[in-house]
Amino acid sequence: MIKIGKEHTGNKNIVIYLVFVFLSNFSFLSSFLSVFLWRKGASLSFVSVCFLIYQLSKFVFEIPTGFVSDKYSRKFSGVAGMLLLICSYGFLLSDDMALLLLAFFLKGLGITFLSGSLESLFVDSLDQKRLMKYNVVERLVFYSALALSAASGGLVIQFFGFFDTVVIDIVILGLTLAIVCQFETKPPVPGSGAVLEHMGVFSAARYAFSNQTVCLLLLMDFANAFSFVAVEDFYSAFLEDFGLSGAAIGLVIALQLIFSSLFGFFVPRISARFSRSGILSVLPVSGALLTILMYLPYAPLVLVPLVFLLQQILFAVYAPIKYQLFQKSIEPQVRATTLSLQSLMVSLGSVLFYGVCSMLGDLLALRVILILALTVTATMLSVVTTLLRKRQLIS
Repeated sequence: MIKIGKEHTGNKNIVIYLVFVFLSNFSFLSSFLSVFLWRKGASLSFVSVCFLIYQLSKFVFEIPTGFVSDKYSRKFSGVAGMLLLICSYGFLLSDDMALLLLAFFLKGLGITFLSGSLESLFVDSLDQKRLMKYNVVERLVFYSALALSAASGGLVIQFFGFFDTVVIDIVILGLTLAIVCQFETKPPVPGSGAVLEHMGVFSAARYAFSNQTVCLLLLMDFANAFSFVAVEDFYSAFLEDFGLSGAAIGLVIALQLIFSSLFGFFVPRISARFSRSGILSVLPVSGALLTILMYLPYAPLVLVPLVFLLQQILFAVYAPIKYQLFQKSIEPQVRATTLSLQSLMVSLGSVLFYGVCSMLGDLLALRVILILALTVTATMLSVVTTLLRKRQLIS
């Protein structure tokens, strides 16, 4: 079991970041967003376009906002991101389809300002020895927030309705903004900005991309995003098709998230017993292939949450190892830019999936599209992990 020593509790940014992670992911609406849009009369194609615009917005602005965060102010970037998220939720209150599309655009833009900036302040406060430990703690906080909001989200929506639920989420975002304003920014380390001083946005991105390990791990993020972003986005709607109520769906999601996140505490023991190379070679591909079972014809209801849980457990085991390897390979002076590249690859994978889904949504069932996407993900992950192992980039 991991313990946080007293010598670490005084670091203000670590505590603030963990509070930020909890509040920014505590959203009653987040697990029911696809259901929310369908209740407004949106078709599968329109819902796919909404998610596509969200991911396109992230794709276009990730690198510029990450560069601004690295070169100027990570705290300012975080504040700007929270303000944009609050505006995006305000537009969700509208029934106008154009304003709903604008809401998803602003949400994506807001996320680009947040991604990498505040996490960089967090990582800069840690040494490599504590990085995996606090990554496990962060993931537990992250999944606890998702679990609690999912468990209570169904009840809140059922009792108050979607309109009031969005208003409540806006209030929570306001509290999150207040927390972001409490971050302490440190003066730049002498010489740390030398790499960026004469670089433009894309030359800084190329500099970050030049690391072979980082490049392959970014491709792993892309492969996962091509299917798993959609798996999570449509999961609540998929369970609703089985006849589950909103409260039941929220409880199922909550139990799965909490149970799987607890496995993160066993990662140090697992990585000590098994080689990291083996873990990163086997678990990502296994998770993608396992998830396909959810979407097979006539799959019983009990199989769906069970498979989803097992996939989450596999991810909880290999994610901290991958994260430590990724952070270890990043140059500190381009940390936010590199983390933005990571988000960009996730957006690119999601954009490609939702682009395909918006075109095929009226021709093929969603489960068929997801099976095809998961097959592509498993194939790509197999190639990437093989390259990592053969080039001895995993120790």
